[in-house]
Amino acid sequence: MRKQESFEGFPFGYFWTMEGNKYYSYPELINLEYTSKMDECDHSDFSDWTTVKAASCTEKGRQSRTCANCGYVEYRDTDTTDHTWTSKVTKAATHTAAGERTYTCTVCGTVKTEAIPKTTTHTYGAWISDGKNTHSRTCTAGDDKQTEAHKWNSGVITKAATHTDAGVKTFTCTVCGGTKTESIPNISTHTYGAWISDDADTHSRTCVAGDDRQTEAHTWNSSVITKAATHTSPGVKTYTCTVCGGTKTETVKKLPDHSFGAWVSVDEDVHSRSCECGETEIKPHQWNDGIVTKA
Repeated sequence: MRKQESFEGFPFGYFWTMEGNKYYSYPELINLEYTSKMDECDHSDFSDWTTVKAASCTEKGRQSRTCANCGYVEYRDTDTTDHTWTSKVTKAATHTAAGERTYTCTVCGTVKTEAIPKTTTHTYGAWISDGKNTHSRTCTAGDDKQTEAHKWNSGVITKAATHTDAGVKTFTCTVCGGTKTESIPNISTHTYGAWISDDADTHSRTCVAGDDRQTEAHTWNSSVITKAATHTSPGVKTYTCTVCGGTKTETVKKLPDHSFGAWVSVDEDVHSRSCECGETEIKPHQWNDGIVTKA
């Protein structure tokens, strides 16, 4: 360690050194001592490497570690990271030409391509109906075409037959979606619509061809009370036709006396019940012999 002495006449903050008859500023003197200390250190006690700058797929990273004895800092570069690729087929391969898959880095945007080998078989498009009997599909390279018979489903009635007009049954190919139709012969009897109430006595139904109409009497159910009778107003009984849903009503005679509701306790002494006309009947409670509820 050098020996320093202050020397009168030099500016404040400067120090005289015995070596070389020179004087140094305080920062210069510190640097001399720091450099001398590092020169003498064997750097045998470094800290762990820490990241100063993270690496990316385009730039190297930077790490550092510090000597615990002298404070010396050592640096090193770290390798760039791998690209983060996403890919998609940008050209489909066929049996005549290779395809292409394109990769794009999601971090830096770098693009690369990769060939997709030719396929070993034809690559066909969708099946398309040729007409009533067949459908076909063509290789995307245009050098082959396949044709086969339609595969029909069991069909659906798309127009019902009547006694005046034939119906239509439509079949659909389960492969290409093509269709064909078959005629359904006229039926031997009328095809009637739903029964509709005409009035309080009858209902009728009409043939879908419009050339015949049937009329018959309602078939009434046993009825339900739709308004209860009281001593001030009559009630209503409603009948419903079980065939067409038509309805009719009958009046139910007034009751000869009040129609009271249930008894309701008023207080410890009496209970009451009321008629819908507003009249209220009040009577004393009729107590039983009682039971022991707490021994």
